[in-house]
Amino acid sequence: MIEELPESIAPTAYPGLETINEDFSGKRWNEFSLRTVALNVDDIVLLTGPALQYYFPAFLFCAIEDSAVSLDRLITSLSNGGPTTSDRSAFTDDQKTLICDFIQWVKEEGEWTDREELVVIQMKWKPTSRKSH
Repeated sequence: MIEELPESIAPTAYPGLETINEDFSGKRWNEFSLRTVALNVDDIVLLTGPALQYYFPAFLFCAIEDSAVSLDRLITSLSNGGPTTSDRSAFTDDQKTLICDFIQWVKEEGEWTDREELVVIQMKWKPTSRKSH
């Protein structure tokens, strides 16, 4: 099972019926094995804003823990193909910071070739009041 992330970044409300497939239906974000998340990573782009906010920590954890997981879909879910501005505004500053830190990790550790794209995505997700680490 996926370990619990710090409470400040954990999703707060289950999105109800906004699930991506039967593997996720009725399950909380931290009730998945890494294998289940990895098998469903291509479906992340189908998530609506509230569902992405809820399930993103599971996908993020999987991407960091399993090097076999392609980062393409995860990054795409955060870019132009992802949530609208209003959907992004529902994310807490702590969640946005987590996303920016993840993108920074991809820039430093990943094999993403378009660094400029990552900078643009990072700017989109910049928290309203960035806390210093």
